[in-house]
Amino acid sequence: MFTLHLRRLASFLISGALVMSACGGSDSSPKSDTMSRQRNVALTESSLNSLLTPRFFTTSTHASLVITNDNELVIWGLFPKSYANDWQMEYEENPTPPVSQVRVAAMDETMAVAIGLDNKAYAWGPGAKFADYTTLPEGLDPSKLTSLFLNLGAVGGIDSDGKLWVWGPAASWGAAVPEAISQKKITAYTTFNGQYSMVMDEDGKVSTWGGGYPIVPRIQERFDGISARSIYSNANQAIVVTTEGEVLHVTDSPNRDLQLFEGIDVQQVVVTGMNTYVAIDTNGKLHVDDDGYNDGWKDYIDAWNDEYAGSFGENMPVLGAGVRHVAIFADGYVRNISGRDWLGYLVMPEYFHSGQYVAPIAAGPYSTYALDEDFTINTFHNSENATQLAAPEGSDFMAIAAGWTHGLAVRRNGKLVTWGDAPNNGALPEIEGRVTRIGAGFHLSAALDNYGNIFEWGEFFSPTNNIKDRPSDEQCIYYDNLKVGYNTIIATGITCEGRSRVLHVWGDNSFGQANIPEDLDTSDLTNIAASYNCMAAVVNGAIRTWGDCPDGQSDVPEGVDFQDVELGWGFAVGVTTDGVPMVWGTLPRQELSPPAGLQNISSLSIGYEHVVAVDWSGNVTSWGSNLYGESTVPAKFKPLPPVEPMPNIDEAIYRTARENAEALADTIANPIATPSVIDDVVVIVSRNGEQTETTLPVPVAVAALPEPTRTVQYDTTIVLPASQNPIVSVGSVVNTSQATKRLGLTKVSGVTFVVPKKVSSASSRVCTITSKSVTVIARGICDVKVSYTDAKKKKRSKALTLIANG
Repeated sequence: MFTLHLRRLASFLISGALVMSACGGSDSSPKSDTMSRQRNVALTESSLNSLLTPRFFTTSTHASLVITNDNELVIWGLFPKSYANDWQMEYEENPTPPVSQVRVAAMDETMAVAIGLDNKAYAWGPGAKFADYTTLPEGLDPSKLTSLFLNLGAVGGIDSDGKLWVWGPAASWGAAVPEAISQKKITAYTTFNGQYSMVMDEDGKVSTWGGGYPIVPRIQERFDGISARSIYSNANQAIVVTTEGEVLHVTDSPNRDLQLFEGIDVQQVVVTGMNTYVAIDTNGKLHVDDDGYNDGWKDYIDAWNDEYAGSFGENMPVLGAGVRHVAIFADGYVRNISGRDWLGYLVMPEYFHSGQYVAPIAAGPYSTYALDEDFTINTFHNSENATQLAAPEGSDFMAIAAGWTHGLAVRRNGKLVTWGDAPNNGALPEIEGRVTRIGAGFHLSAALDNYGNIFEWGEFFSPTNNIKDRPSDEQCIYYDNLKVGYNTIIATGITCEGRSRVLHVWGDNSFGQANIPEDLDTSDLTNIAASYNCMAAVVNGAIRTWGDCPDGQSDVPEGVDFQDVELGWGFAVGVTTDGVPMVWGTLPRQELSPPAGLQNISSLSIGYEHVVAVDWSGNVTSWGSNLYGESTVPAKFKPLPPVEPMPNIDEAIYRTARENAEALADTIANPIATPSVIDDVVVIVSRNGEQTETTLPVPVAVAALPEPTRTVQYDTTIVLPASQNPIVSVGSVVNTSQATKRLGLTKVSGVTFVVPKKVSSASSRVCTITSKSVTVIARGICDVKVSYTDAKKKKRSKALTLIANG
């Protein structure tokens, strides 16, 4: 029988991030809102989403299965392992499939089947032991299969020509596939135990056949000539969603047929093992049949509907159902919407939150490594740097870290690789889970796995023989962040009980760097950093330092909100919430002020006397020491040149975005000094707490433009979705959910409005602000600040402009 460990459960309930520390470390930041070109796709979040995003999803009983865009097969939850003596099913948690990369796969309550990239058929689980599922029908080309379906001994596959193939012992229990069906292009197939089957063809027409099963005549009569969007069946019921969105339900008896989801334009329906009927409509909104088992589901479904409904267009989510749970697959994520704590093992593993698993650069002592677009490790520094050996070969690396004389990397399957003068003579620890963070110091390495465990190897060196022990394991801690300094490790996490946030430091304490300030508020802590003798943390946008920081690392610029900090030797680098790097400290021998105009930084790493940064377009910038070429960025990593203006465009009509931005900045910097009133209608403008009273200008007559003599080939019109339109009416109330949609935020939590400490008269005349809502009370412009926590548990803020037009 399976044992569900508390720490493992926590690992599936909390999102983590894969980041590396390299003599001060590096971190991945959340996705930028800036739409920009991508130079090196390996250094951008979107490409890694493309790499790791599931392209196929299914769920059954207590487990879920996905196939990623690079064909990796992963199963999580409780998968059937064997039958006990009383024929009760025994389960194993998060099994490793016998084949790692597949074309197609399917799963039911007793087994799973797949076609590997080697075109061989695989079957595993206790149900697979009773029959042959790996001998494919004669004439079937497995390389052409586009989908599989499995149910209690019957396997169905559809190939790229739309031809249906069936095999397995149960496939012969019912009638063979009718000849008429063989001639159609099939798009969907479902069966119960091979005793009856149902298909939908490319025209949406539904066909049914079977070997005398009682429900078959009723299905054939009810669905004859029906055009369908989707089909579903199990033992004694079949469901068709028509092209008009009507749900047709058929059982083996007329008095058991149900009227489901009337008046709703339904896209798909699924049924749990407890007869809970869940539908998703054509706007992406979820609906639950009130008669089914759905204890604890309402809040989760309401949250889904509030945040995501209406935002999918043609790329509709897909539902899957188990015994007591329903999951939804959308935008590369799988979410368990059932909401019960004991179903936590059904939440998609953090491994697939690929944007959180990126650490593309590493700066060590006079060395630099970066991931290339083919996911190989590039070395910037030259061979004269004898302390850093050549990086390992391979094209599947996701994260890198640079220690003093050794390197450490993580392959995309979560396995470690080390090189150089590595701790333990290069021997690596046995780690049960997937590695999600790594760090490298002097002769020390550490790794964090997706179960929240930290592994360290090598040794701590202390010039004063003062080494602070690692906190005991008596209290269960799920670690979620890790940085490795020269001889010290700093980590954050939460307690498995009580969910309180903790900060731990251990290792060399010669300079008090392991003594955490008693007044440091860990509940608002978002990022951490480590160096030789100094530690730092970002707490609610401010940077706190402790230990011996004699070189000005504690002289943090005032009045700035930070999202990240890294510590070097005698200096510190912070990244503001706007993605701009700032450097302070006495600095070593090099001038380390960042290049002018550098912004949108997503990852940062510090060596001994140089800094390497990556922006959200994948452009690498490095500055500081270049003794061994460590700051010489290869051409393929350098920023692209500016966008050239489009030719043949009348600049008087189509002003560039830069001109618009400059005009806006000038308007804000130089507001109208003296308000004027026309018809006693005053528009109140409030920006940054300062009030400007003005009026709508009198329209200026403009002569009609002559008819164009040529066709303009460029459409510069941008239409905002209704949810993001800034225009509101007086009296409108904007809540946090609406603000989230207006800002285009996804996968965020803790959304609140920032209430100004000092409310100006202008603000009070335009809108009233509370933490939960903004009420517009007069015409004008109201700038509101929205605070939220992103998917990486980092606190962010954004400005929301509301224009009240009366």
